Amino acid sequence: MAVLSRAVRTTAMYRAKTDGKTRTEFFNDGMRERVVSRFETESDLREAINENQLVVYYQPIVSLKDGHIRGFEALARWSHPDRGLDLPGEFISHR
Repeated sequence: MAVLSRAVRTTAMYRAKTDGKTRTEFFNDGMRERVVSRFETESDLREAINENQLVVYYQPIVSLKDGHIRGFEALARWSHPDRGLDLPGEFISHR
């Protein structure tokens, strides 16, 4: 519970800083939902790592000039047991 309490304070503080200096921001339900969602995702992701649910796909990097493969890009996907294949944008926070 102490971690959640710290997240509550931090979330409100960053929101106030984002909106401008010398502002006061009260923690609201929308902020709470985002914090809880972030904690749930983090917990699920820890389980995903332990359960080998993360999958790497390799995508070739092809030269437009000559059509030859110049390298590969590693793409992470989460094979979630309930939601199916999740893209990184669904489980990596962008603040």
